Amino acid sequence: MGLSRLLAILVLILLTVGGCMPLPAALPAPGAIGGTEQAVAEPVELNRAPAGRLEANRVSAAPRLDGRMDAVWATARPLRIQLAAQSRGSGPQGAREIELRAVHTADTLYLLARWPGEPPPDAADTTFNQLTIHWTIPTVAGSPTPACGVACHTAYVDGRGRVAYMNSETIPQGGQDALSAGGGWAEGAWSVAWSRPLVSANAYDVQFDDLSATSLFFVKVFERADGRSDAVSKPYALVFVS
Repeated sequence: MGLSRLLAILVLILLTVGGCMPLPAALPAPGAIGGTEQAVAEPVELNRAPAGRLEANRVSAAPRLDGRMDAVWATARPLRIQLAAQSRGSGPQGAREIELRAVHTADTLYLLARWPGEPPPDAADTTFNQLTIHWTIPTVAGSPTPACGVACHTAYVDGRGRVAYMNSETIPQGGQDALSAGGGWAEGAWSVAWSRPLVSANAYDVQFDDLSATSLFFVKVFERADGRSDAVSKPYALVFVS
């Protein structure tokens, strides 16, 4: 088996297990995507433009990262995103809604995700991925082939529903960088808050160095149930507001 084919297989395995999936670097023009490319881009529904935008307004003080609403988070305009189950699987295919909020300081982006969901399994010594935000990233000059086209902010929770840790992940290169995060499950809903520097030290990660630019992303919530598809959103755009 050739080296390039082996690398491609390894990347596919990592994307499937780790929860990251590719998102096109730019939304294509109508008719520009063939069947093969559509299969690679699934399960994201490709649109001419993002389905909406998440506004990150400038704040002077950082919000709490415990998943609770505070005065700083209350200043952020909520974006309610519809999630739809992927086509695979024979179980329930219902849609759900997730609320995102974002704020930023001079050097840090803060995000808060809240959505109704099933309780954790209450299993001891278990940790699993619960939420992922997928960001498009440009190809870095000199990066290995196949190059990573997506950076994932992935929240891992324990069996009691508490956020165990959160990573910024780039696959296959770049590895994982720990993010400050907190929150979990309470009273029938999940709530996860996290932060990351606007400019990451990881050259392969998504960078928010130009606050006049928009950054494309989509959301995925993991079901962890046989026959039930994970729920994903359409592409959305993050914009920074002074």
